Amino acid sequence: MISDLIGIPFADGGRDRKAMDCWGLAMAAMREYGRNVPDFSVSCFDTLSIYAIYDGQRKAQWAWKAVDAPVEGDLAVMCLDPSLPGFVQHVGVYVGNSRMIHTMAKRNSHLVRIDDPYWSRKIQNWYRWVG
Repeated sequence: MISDLIGIPFADGGRDRKAMDCWGLAMAAMREYGRNVPDFSVSCFDTLSIYAIYDGQRKAQWAWKAVDAPVEGDLAVMCLDPSLPGFVQHVGVYVGNSRMIHTMAKRNSHLVRIDDPYWSRKIQNWYRWVG
């Protein structure tokens, strides 16, 4: 259940329920919706590599489809640094009811509203895993 993923501590490279980074949490959340996405080993603090994964060749190989309106299990890609517009630096997963789950350094995993002014400005796009 998604509620079981709330409160997990953050750790760069974390992939289990003891600690997760944003991609580890996204993989776990998407599994709850039957979407098994591949892992990759890039530090969540390595902005340029993350950007290359989502905006370069690997995204096409991973079979993501951009969508206008998210459904449960869709990936939110976000730019957190206004000095780097368009760079993907963070991910979360839509869980319904205008909320997404995500985790960040110094924060346990938690839910936020996607219509909150802060987060709505950060979300660059929504993607659906199509295999």
